[in-house]
Amino acid sequence: MNKIIKNPLVLQKARLKSAVVILCTVCIFAVMQLTGCKNDEESAILLTVSAEPVYSVQLGESPDELDVSRFIIVSEQGSNIEQQLEFNAIEGFTYEKRYEYILKVTKTVNDNVVRYSLVETVSKTKIEDESKVVLLRVYTQLFDYPGTPSYERMVAEEVDSEFSYMQNTFLIEDFEYENGFDYLLKVHKTTINMPPQTGMLFINLYSLIEIISKT
Repeated sequence: MNKIIKNPLVLQKARLKSAVVILCTVCIFAVMQLTGCKNDEESAILLTVSAEPVYSVQLGESPDELDVSRFIIVSEQGSNIEQQLEFNAIEGFTYEKRYEYILKVTKTVNDNVVRYSLVETVSKTKIEDESKVVLLRVYTQLFDYPGTPSYERMVAEEVDSEFSYMQNTFLIEDFEYENGFDYLLKVHKTTINMPPQTGMLFINLYSLIEIISKT
């Protein structure tokens, strides 16, 4: 049987006790929220993102196809250890090539997997190694060998260099080739060592800086 309180003084005390319990609960919740915010702030670290990405190259499904994977290089403040991360691995951060960043991030580790989330961009500095900037002529060339059907391939040729080769357009980042046109491009050149099974010592990967001409 439920106990019925009829005495007004007892009832008032009961109400006051309930109010105190509710107030304490609210205070505890508020303290937890403030503590959580403080912990989030204390867990923020500085992360340096290198201006130069790194690349990994593997053979594709056919001998003339290559799979190129791209990674950013990061290091935490106070640490000499560099990590390779995918371009979109830092939540809320968009990487732009040839810029060095210092980021304020929060770091979480779950099952030995490290995740970063952007708090703010502290600095963004343009870094361009002029020794890696070259002019590239891109055009279509007709190949006609005896006994085989003729075909066209895109050819990339460095200006003031004897080096030229046929390649797929994906090896020129940020560039979309339109058939039938000759291009003169200003590009950033990265030389990538190749796995032994490819039969090649290296390839050159280009990243578009500017389209100088299109004819």
